[in-house]
Amino acid sequence: MVTYNNRFFHGERPLFGQKHATIIGTTFGKGESPLKKCRHIKLNQSTFQCKYPLWFSQHIAVSNTIFETMARSGIWYTVDIAISDSAIQAPKTFRRNQDIRLKNVHFSDASESLWNCDHISLDHVQASGNYFGMNSTNIVADYLDLIGD
Repeated sequence: MVTYNNRFFHGERPLFGQKHATIIGTTFGKGESPLKKCRHIKLNQSTFQCKYPLWFSQHIAVSNTIFETMARSGIWYTVDIAISDSAIQAPKTFRRNQDIRLKNVHFSDASESLWNCDHISLDHVQASGNYFGMNSTNIVADYLDLIGD
């Protein structure tokens, strides 16, 4: 297993296709798709400032992480992702994903997020934005605070 600790990545697809990695205290700066097509990734105390952070990925665990405003269209076509104790500031996060688990997550701009997803667990989630959860199925929510429609 590879560990990235207190690193800074930028540009296009710096960790494309990475498998079995732990990423701690890392910032993904300007660029796109830093973790596209990754598998078995653990992220902790990291920051995404780039577009399309996690596309076509599988088996992802995220904690204490911030997806900044530019991390829009952030997590699409991903299977098996758990995010806890994190902030998502970007719209259009989560499209066509399966097996999503969110715990203690705050969406400051949840507009057009969680579209066409299946098997979603929301536990202590705050979300502000319109069109949240459109066409998603099999949703279980405990303590969801939603401002919008």
